[in-house]
Amino acid sequence: MPETRTPTIPLTFQWFSESLGEGHLEVQRLDDHFILRWPLIGAHVILAKDESYYDIRSAEALNADTFKNWDFSGFSLGDYHEFACNELESHVTFFISGAEVSFGYATPLFATLYGAYHDEHFFEWDNLTTVRILKAERDQVEAIFINASLAYSNKFAVLPRVICLVFDYGLLEKSEEQQSPAAAHRLPPAVADLTALRFHYNGLVQIDSAAACLYFYRVVEYFAFLTYHKEIGSLRHNASLSDVDFTKRVMEIISTRDEKGPILRLVNQVADDSMLVKAIAAGILNSKDASVLGSQLYSFRNAIVHGKHAGGYVPETSSVISGDSTADRWRPVLQALSDTIAGSQ
Repeated sequence: MPETRTPTIPLTFQWFSESLGEGHLEVQRLDDHFILRWPLIGAHVILAKDESYYDIRSAEALNADTFKNWDFSGFSLGDYHEFACNELESHVTFFISGAEVSFGYATPLFATLYGAYHDEHFFEWDNLTTVRILKAERDQVEAIFINASLAYSNKFAVLPRVICLVFDYGLLEKSEEQQSPAAAHRLPPAVADLTALRFHYNGLVQIDSAAACLYFYRVVEYFAFLTYHKEIGSLRHNASLSDVDFTKRVMEIISTRDEKGPILRLVNQVADDSMLVKAIAAGILNSKDASVLGSQLYSFRNAIVHGKHAGGYVPETSSVISGDSTADRWRPVLQALSDTIAGSQ
């Protein structure tokens, strides 16, 4: 039912000048730092500043536990939280569990804090959508965001999601430098196994790292269990085996029904030095050991597939407001495994 209370945070703001916070924020100089106050929510943050922008990277150290920068997608300041979102044409406020959650344009505080990461080619501050959550503890904010996002989706048929403001221009510049107009290139023979190709391609296009990892794992699993086919084929062409021995050997292969073994054997065969280095850099391995990588992979697979606490596996879930999940670290390693395995068959 419609709420009669007036929201604290307006859905849009009037921008008074190019100084984003003018008319909304109060700034006080304090030695080498600045105190930025937003009277509307009764909060302040201590910031360092270079010639043009406030330095949000040092804000956590300057404000103890009251401020958190969520991987350049948004921030928490006391019981107020704001995150950049995908484009949402409909703006609305929800009240849930004592918190106020609104989907509207970026607030002056958000725009001022992230001024160094503004890019006019991608967005203007007065039309960037953010989710603003007021009167919520930090450990509650993700659950409240998800609940409000589901309500938004039910109402407007669009699911809000948190986005990161930082774009890696280095990758773009590298890609442009490597482009060679009008060049022709000879490629290796095409991989013919369409099932494996679909798994690998769908892994590449996933936004969510856990979903991508599942697709890449399916490539590993797909070819791992084809080893049974190769083993049985080898037996079938072994003329020295009697019919009885052939039957016994096939039954031995089939009856083991070992799910983990084929995965470990295949990873151990294909994990080269570069993959192991990736795994070490991601914090998955402590040393270059392909057998450990296979075991870690199987454990990770169970953690993202199963939703129960059983078999020694703890369900893996990725935060919707913060990056650097276990799946994010596994993604490049699994992608390399999938690419190598699919391309070598």
